[in-house]
Amino acid sequence: MTMEYDEAVKIILALPPVQIQETEFKRYLPLFAYRPDNTEPLPVADWVLNVAQSPFAEVAVYNGKAYLFTVPPLLARNDILDNISTVVNINDVITQAKLKSDVHENLGESHIRDNLLNRLPARPTMNLSIALRWNEIFKRYNMTLIPVGKHPVVGQPPAAQAIYDGYEEL
Repeated sequence: MTMEYDEAVKIILALPPVQIQETEFKRYLPLFAYRPDNTEPLPVADWVLNVAQSPFAEVAVYNGKAYLFTVPPLLARNDILDNISTVVNINDVITQAKLKSDVHENLGESHIRDNLLNRLPARPTMNLSIALRWNEIFKRYNMTLIPVGKHPVVGQPPAAQAIYDGYEEL
């Protein structure tokens, strides 16, 4: 019995987020932020296989027993993989990328780029709620924030707003 894509995604999204400690998460920070001076290979396959267990999964980060934040998924539910042949299995691509990265660090990243990322259609903008969640994480580690335009950055007080307290009588 074959499971439809939407059904599989619903099951994945219903799973509770994987939980990791902050010390482990810090190893993966270069994966999530562009840092031109960083020459270390980005552990995309490691994150998906060893931590998140799915590119659609969120990961809850803790410091001991204290909850800190939830890392958004690498792929959003509405990412379209239409340009990928139906015989391509995302988990197989990630597993092959991990094996290739064990041989040479850039081979795994190149494999994921060639078989998945380059086939995603261009997205016009980043999901604002995801960008704001990332900004909260980046703020914690003093990293460059994602520009969000006119939207307030999470954590800053909102601009003063008029409060409706009813109509005055004429």
